[in-house]
Amino acid sequence: MNTVAEEMAQDQLSEWVHRFRFYRNPPDRGRIQAWLDQFEQQHRGLAERLLDIIQVVSDQDVLVGYRDFLRNADGWDINEAHRRGRWYFVGFGGSGESGPHMVRLFREANVLNATKFDSLFVHLRDLPSLGLTAEDTVIFIDDIAGSGDQACRLWPTIQELIASEAKAVLLLTAVTYRSEARISSKTELVIACRDNLGTECDLFHDDCTAFDRDEKSVIEGYCKKADKSNPRGYGNCGLFYVLAHKTPNNCLPIIHAHNKNWGGILPRYTPLPD
Repeated sequence: MNTVAEEMAQDQLSEWVHRFRFYRNPPDRGRIQAWLDQFEQQHRGLAERLLDIIQVVSDQDVLVGYRDFLRNADGWDINEAHRRGRWYFVGFGGSGESGPHMVRLFREANVLNATKFDSLFVHLRDLPSLGLTAEDTVIFIDDIAGSGDQACRLWPTIQELIASEAKAVLLLTAVTYRSEARISSKTELVIACRDNLGTECDLFHDDCTAFDRDEKSVIEGYCKKADKSNPRGYGNCGLFYVLAHKTPNNCLPIIHAHNKNWGGILPRYTPLPD
């Protein structure tokens, strides 16, 4: 018969399984236990507390955010005759990035899956041929802006392709305080999002009080083992915010890294058997 402590441990594992159930490759008890086993015994409590603060945003939550945005967008109507200007929607980034996937969710959220709406959804390369004017709106769709690098890098190209005063909106599920400041200062993109990730969402920022300074140092040591190049996540964002379809690379690498040194609890790419 299990001891009380063993029963409590199993209950806790079950709670984490439930917590991460929305992830595309959700961990079972065995994988969670294997992740915990990578920590030294004296640091297991820190690891368990980290599991308790990881937020996984379900596709359903993303859908609601996309629906609410368009429902309240000034000038939009599902009936073309009632819209102000023309509207176009573009997956942000390349074909192998998250933008195109998010377009599919956006169409589903706003009941725009029918073929008659196909002309609303275009690629970056199509923008010059549209003859955009100041009356038109282009919505660039993506999941998260962590560092702001992609938006700032693409903006000169976007500006050249639009070649007009058309309104350009970057629609996201989440934006960090770092990227919001960069994008606002370096581009003319209007940011719209469901979640604003402030300084309290950066584990290494003083405003994040989930761990004290010494505990953060210990966590960073494990992050260096998982990814010595980006121990605080890409762009030093220190996030513990996860989207159901993929963990952002701005998250702590001990959450998502999968290599010979570390096995992440929520890997960005599904490990396949040899």
